[in-house]
Order: sequence, then structure tokens, then C-alpha cells
Amino acid sequence: MDVLLPTYNVEKYVGTTLDCITNQTFRDINILICDDCSNDGTLEIIQNYREKDSRIKIFNNSVNRGIIYTRNKLFDLSSSEYLAICDADDIYDPQRLQIQLDFLSKNKKVDALGSYFMKGVEGNSTCKLPLQNNLIKAYLHLKNVIPNPVAFIRKSSLTQRSLKYTDDFKYASDFDFWSKFSEAGRLANIDKSLFTYRIHSQQISERKKIEQRISHLNIVRKKLQKLNSPFYEKSIRSILWSQNDEAFSAVQSVCREINNVINNLSFNCKSESLVPHVYDISLRSYCKRIGLKGFKNYTKYRGLKNLVKGKYFGTRFAFDCLTTKRQLKEI
Repeated sequence: MDVLLPTYNVEKYVGTTLDCITNQTFRDINILICDDCSNDGTLEIIQNYREKDSRIKIFNNSVNRGIIYTRNKLFDLSSSEYLAICDADDIYDPQRLQIQLDFLSKNKKVDALGSYFMKGVEGNSTCKLPLQNNLIKAYLHLKNVIPNPVAFIRKSSLTQRSLKYTDDFKYASDFDFWSKFSEAGRLANIDKSLFTYRIHSQQISERKKIEQRISHLNIVRKKLQKLNSPFYEKSIRSILWSQNDEAFSAVQSVCREINNVINNLSFNCKSESLVPHVYDISLRSYCKRIGLKGFKNYTKYRGLKNLVKGKYFGTRFAFDCLTTKRQLKEI
């Protein structure tokens, strides 16, 4: 098994990450590190770890090439059947590799998988994700649900399909990669938190938040266009990320436009029948954040028939909406 670790200016965190990797309960691993011309103490730290652990192999880019190039270079350098992707600033469960290897060994048709995770080192709640391939594939029409820092892949599934990260959507390359992967391979998530996602100012998601969201929306736009569905950028922004303009008229517009998307998807994409379901779930989550105004507009545009779908006939959704503490000014 090859563990793939790109590094760039992570001297504050890379030692903790390497401790997590070198102390995994599954020991038969090669740790391939590619440093992208760090100009802090990162390279010195990983060289010190290599002196203590012969499983560590260090490679260097001749010039700074960025994360996409570096991840692909690690794919090319790897030679094992199983590849474990890591990020140099996250914290991993000591059984991560063993659990994921056992899963792929038992589930021969699965090509790659992720897992639940904790967000922030002080986090005390688990970020849950869809588990089965069909639902993961549907969610990948709207957002990424395979956490890249804990991805575990059969290399043969990459080489057979010539899959790599690309610059097509530079700041959302993970979302783009897994979206393309889902079209050709089978995915899964493990219902156990196997890593803690560290949040800090040097991450692309923090430094390039605006650019990342633009790339994200362009992937969604492309997906919807392929399914002959309209794309309403402002409304899709709202169901993906909290917005500031959530007055009654804005909530009304979001519910009307997303309902239009759902109806078009339901009519046009019979082979992707879970995609409208994903949009409906996302709209419900948005409405729960809004409160009473969300409940009123969901009921108006999605109707009672959709409201009562599910195990609790809409009562849990209604309760969550009506008990929210958030109050919005009505225009």
C-alpha cells in the first residue's frame, strides 16, 4: 500500500500528520512524500522523519507546481494496488488504513472510498456523508461528498480509466475529480470518522474561497446543462452556502427556482433518479436554516405531497423549521 502525501509550507502541522501515518496499525506501507518547493521548515522535518522510518520516500518538484500537479505526480510514482491519499495538515485515526483496506478487500466492486470525519481539531460532532454509490453519485451533481484527504483508491481503477486531477476547475479540483470518478467507478463512504479536518488560513478553501466557489458552481452548471436543467446561480449558492440576503422575497425565489430545477430533473434524468432527491434534501436543509419563512415557501412550492414524504411524514422537518431561533426580516 502506498500512502501519498503532498507537502508545501506545512511546518506547523506535518509532524503531527506524519506521526498519525507512521503509527498506523497497518504497517506494510510505503509513504511517498512530494514536496512542492516549501520555503519554511517542512522539508527538514520530513527528512528527520525519514531518518527514523525507512518506509518514507521523499520526492521534490524542481519548481513550485501546485497541488494538482503534485497529486498527479504521486499517482505516477506509486506502484501499489492500494493508494491512500493524505493531506499534510490533517489528523488520522490510527486504524484508518486497516479499516479502509478491509472494506475494499470485502467489497470487490468498490473502486474508491472515503469516510465520515471531524471538522476542526476542537470539533465534537461527526460530519456524516452518504454511504452507497448511487446516492454518492447523485450528490456529486451538487457537491463533493468524498473527502479527498481520506480517499482510498484501487490504483487499477485509475489507470484503466486514465483518471487524474485537472486544471479544468482549478480551485475545486477535488470535486471535479470525484465527479468524473463517479461516472466510471463505484464509490462508498465508511460510517466511521477516520480523520479530523484541520481548518487554517493557508488552505485553498480559506485563501481562495471566492475562486473555489466559482469553480464549484461551474461544475454544477455543467452537470445541470448535461441533464437539460436550468441553472439558477443565486439560488444554488443559497442551498450550498449560507447567504446574507435571506429576506422573504429571497427565500421565495430560492424555493421557486430550486423547485423548477427538481421538476426538470425529475422529467429529464430518469437514469439519475436520485439527483432531484438530492436537490430536494438540500432545499429542505436551506429551509430549516430559515425557519418559518422556509417552511411556508417549501410547502408552497414543493407542495404537501413532497412535505409528507419520508419516515416522519414531514413532522420532523416542520418541527425543525418552526423551532429555529433565527428570525429574518420580511420585505
